[in-house]
Amino acid sequence: MPRLATLILLLIVAAAAAAVSARGDALATATNDSNSIAVCCAWNDQLADGELTYKISGGDDAVKAVVRTAIEEWEVVGITLTEITGRTKPNINIKFKRGGGQIQGLALRKFDGAGFIKSVDLSISGQAFGDPNNADIVGRIAKHEFAHALGTGHANFSGDLLSTTVSAGSSDISACDIETVQAANDWYFGGAPGPTAPSVGHVHCGPVVEPPPPGETQTILVQSIDCGVSGNRLLYTITVVADDEGGDPVEGATVSGTRVDPRGTTFIFEGATNSNGQITFRAGRPARGDHLVTVLDIVADGFEFDAARGESSKTCTV
Repeated sequence: MPRLATLILLLIVAAAAAAVSARGDALATATNDSNSIAVCCAWNDQLADGELTYKISGGDDAVKAVVRTAIEEWEVVGITLTEITGRTKPNINIKFKRGGGQIQGLALRKFDGAGFIKSVDLSISGQAFGDPNNADIVGRIAKHEFAHALGTGHANFSGDLLSTTVSAGSSDISACDIETVQAANDWYFGGAPGPTAPSVGHVHCGPVVEPPPPGETQTILVQSIDCGVSGNRLLYTITVVADDEGGDPVEGATVSGTRVDPRGTTFIFEGATNSNGQITFRAGRPARGDHLVTVLDIVADGFEFDAARGESSKTCTV
């Protein structure tokens, strides 16, 4: 059976080994909005220092490298993720198994008495529905499951990493995915002294503009560059929109540019926008002071970049 056919159904279960708080359970399902991602639950005070540990077992070195790379991509959210070995118990335990039956991945959250996440067991299948999962699929499952470990639910639309099927999903972490993790743990990102339940049940993901018809060209510009500091990381999110009446976001646009730090060192960034027309870059342990972020080019089918309009550069201060 063709791979896409076998991946029509992706059974990813976020189950709890202890009682889930009533509020957390309701938050995961209380949404009828179009294009949204459910918020499940928050981590307990183990997240207070901004770091979560994980351990990978099973699989060969190549598999572990794929899973490790997938997890490291989640550091863009502003949480330090540290791999540990030996007998020390991790916050998130990841097991790779060669089989899988009809389950691609599993996120088993464990909760403390107050209803906050205290640990998570993840499993990633090496095959499902009779077919082996290649490296791309394994990496996508790892990123998807790790999002659940960080407190997210599922997207109610196709084309996102958190969509409920691999074939209808994405391998990229979107700005909406990041926002959902931050909403789940808003006590930490908001600087609260201790864990509190998420204040929202879902995060809305904006509409997507369709490319112009063949032969036509439309202007594309940078709507905003938003800066933020989380722990020892500088995050800057670039939002790209079409120059039309709605200013709709453009998905799949390749954004490239430079960041010049206070010492005069130039760093190059490049990446593709998600369904919200956004892409987030991070600088680990940046020098303190002003960082000049400049978008030099945006490439997308049917669009021409106008650097003179919008906000193509911004100074971010650490």
